[in-house]
Amino acid sequence: FRKRIESIELEEKGNFDHLSTAIQLTCYRIVEESLSNVVKHAPNASVTISLASSGGAIAFDIVNSPPQATVEGGGGFGLVGMAERVDLLGGTLRTGPTAEGGWQVCGRICGKEQDQ
Repeated sequence: FRKRIESIELEEKGNFDHLSTAIQLTCYRIVEESLSNVVKHAPNASVTISLASSGGAIAFDIVNSPPQATVEGGGGFGLVGMAERVDLLGGTLRTGPTAEGGWQVCGRICGKEQDQ
């Protein structure tokens, strides 16, 4: 990703060790798909990934800056797949353009803390 993304900033708050495996994997896949979408649709954009965990829940916010060049394409199943993954865990997901011309993927997944 680094060759096609200008910069990636990661902000983490909270303890992620107590999240269930399903929540951890879903969040990982959402971040991965979001970065893949930046490479495809907004090459050389900057990305900020914010993750916050409290108890058994996680909130995520992935925002990219506007693309540096117009890119044609789309029509894949990435956003649909993200929505389905989050929905299976009873979470919420919002995707769409930002006021600045970038793109945002944000949501929250609540769950029980993983048994230790």
